[in-house]
Amino acid sequence: ADRAAAELARLERTDGEVDRQLALERLRVRYGLIDATTGNRPDVITRWGSWVGHALQFDFGPPGERPETFRARLLRAVSISALLGGLALLVIVALGTTLGFQAGVRAGSWFDRTISHGLLAMSALSEFLVATLAVVVVSLWLRGVLPLEGLQSSAVANAGTLTKLFDLAAHLVLPVGVLSVGGTAWLARMVRAAGGENAASDHVLGLRRLGASERELRRANPRN
Repeated sequence: ADRAAAELARLERTDGEVDRQLALERLRVRYGLIDATTGNRPDVITRWGSWVGHALQFDFGPPGERPETFRARLLRAVSISALLGGLALLVIVALGTTLGFQAGVRAGSWFDRTISHGLLAMSALSEFLVATLAVVVVSLWLRGVLPLEGLQSSAVANAGTLTKLFDLAAHLVLPVGVLSVGGTAWLARMVRAAGGENAASDHVLGLRRLGASERELRRANPRN
């Protein structure tokens, strides 16, 4: 069995054996498994040349699909990925820097220990597990508040721009949050380690012995 036979079995649209064989031959021609003029299987060089020709035209869609249609689908997928990745990066930088900084300037305190243990747990979780847990939590306790799929609700298709933006933001909370977990934990731990090391340096300890407050220490040492 090849790809054409599998496709024919999935479609199940022919009854007679003759019709089935004819449909199978047409599918094999469509998928490039046999040459339409000779009826023979193309050699490896010919198939590779055909693949290179399609690649140069940026045509990686399934046979029968127009290159413009595939490029439109690819552009939409890339734009959505870029949107999610960009928003996740913003969350990682903002949240990771803030948590790491606050834990670093309070090294050894209960706040530092709590944040550090939480970051360690976050870094140990895989995105797949985080996504699964997030879907379970949303479906059980936040149903109707945060959507679980898509980027737009059908109910706001004809709504105003502001309503659509709020709806889009609600759809982005879950995927952006899941993508941000690992990066936030990593960045916060790096910032916390740098802040803790700097807070324990000799010149900072000397300033503390002289009675300098934490605010004055941060002003005197911007790296904090």
